[in-house]
Amino acid sequence: MSELKVPAAPANGAVTHSVAPARMAPFAQAGDCAQEIVAALKRSGIDLACSLPDKWLSGLLEALDRDGSFSHVRVTREEEALAICGGAYLGGRLGVTICQTAGVLLSVNTLAAHVHQHHFPQLILCAHRGTVEDSFFFQMYKGQVIKGVLDAIPIKYVEVLEPKDIPRVEQAARYALLQRAPVVVLLGKRVLVGVDAFG
Repeated sequence: MSELKVPAAPANGAVTHSVAPARMAPFAQAGDCAQEIVAALKRSGIDLACSLPDKWLSGLLEALDRDGSFSHVRVTREEEALAICGGAYLGGRLGVTICQTAGVLLSVNTLAAHVHQHHFPQLILCAHRGTVEDSFFFQMYKGQVIKGVLDAIPIKYVEVLEPKDIPRVEQAARYALLQRAPVVVLLGKRVLVGVDAFG
């Protein structure tokens, strides 16, 4: 995968803290993508979801609740979600943790234990905040460090940046079971929100 080239800072030294896209044009129907992701979870045998809120994830979480096939637990910390899904696995159920990039970064200790000690298969759907699709300065560092942190643990990850990539969700769930370890699915804005940030 090629690295993204980030433009240099302006010559005058000005720092922009929030970049609003010039135009928000429709790219995909967010509801359609959310329903496809929910269907992929169901095909994977997942019937438990633990989530934390994020603006980009709201459509997916609403689709999950509308479907009615999942026990949906809203938690206050990502480690709680991972622990609940780990316990569910021991009890014969499969769960998914749904959070944003910051939550994965906050959960490094728990994730490392699930990889190196407990060998819990876990699927984590992560809103990939801090990419060039994001408009908020305070999210930027998360997008810059997430892949390096996952590589260091190490945890496998896949990117779902376009609607055509959604089958990777099911592949990631299957891979987590095969390797008995967490797998992170980095979900792009175009899939979650349904807009092209570049207009």
